[in-house]
Amino acid sequence: MNMFGNDKSIKAAVVGYPTTQSLSPAMHNAVFQHQNLDSTYVAVDVAVEKFSEMLNDARTAGLRGLSVTMPYKELAYSLMDRCDDRALESQSVNTVMFETDGQMIGTNTDGDGACAALMHHGAVIQGASCVVLGAGATARSIVLSLTRSGASDIAIVNRSEENAQSAASLVEQARVGNTGDIASSSILINATSVGMGNQESPISPYHLHAKLTVLDVVYFPLETVFLHFARQAGATVVDGLEMLAQQAALQQLAWFARMPDVGVMRNAALGELSRRSRLNGNK
Repeated sequence: MNMFGNDKSIKAAVVGYPTTQSLSPAMHNAVFQHQNLDSTYVAVDVAVEKFSEMLNDARTAGLRGLSVTMPYKELAYSLMDRCDDRALESQSVNTVMFETDGQMIGTNTDGDGACAALMHHGAVIQGASCVVLGAGATARSIVLSLTRSGASDIAIVNRSEENAQSAASLVEQARVGNTGDIASSSILINATSVGMGNQESPISPYHLHAKLTVLDVVYFPLETVFLHFARQAGATVVDGLEMLAQQAALQQLAWFARMPDVGVMRNAALGELSRRSRLNGNK
């Protein structure tokens, strides 16, 4: 039995475990509605041992593409027929494209989405000194995109120095750093899950300053404690929802060769967050 059923309107899906909190269906379906397309985007929970079978089911069902969420980005990378440079460099896939000949092509839009979000808020990446907190799949993708966008120095700060060394080895502009590097940087990115659904911050507020543009990949809560501290320090703040919408727009471009209205996607995500908040408040 095909995991995607027989609904021919299903053109794309987010796959992971769990996907219940994903905002991707709200964003992508809003684009389909905005463009008057008879298309649907769904969320599918997949156990790790069923991931390969799911890929075949998606191909058989005629989907154009998949969004891959944690914890399967590295697994997806290992199962592609071919990967583009963005996936090869980060060794992770968050976007799968199904070609007409059945080939599965992997790419990663996380890093470019982060850079687009930064630039949307006025950040100048060309020649910038940056600090990236974290060294996982998302962090690696961001490091690579910062380099492509012209960053001159990228300090990677991570609890595991071994993982930081691995991420720093991707490009010559990157190095293992520490929180002291923030003082001389203009861009600071939290690419960890610290602060997701809680009151934690990945760093102490005294490291923050007004010349920073600060991006948090976490979008729940929308204003994390980390961003609250950054705003108090006078920094320009970029929430994780902006990055999420920007990278999702790039997924639409990869699947359908058409760049959607990012504002439509962000507003749909905000609407879904508001709806969930009302539901939780009524419990």
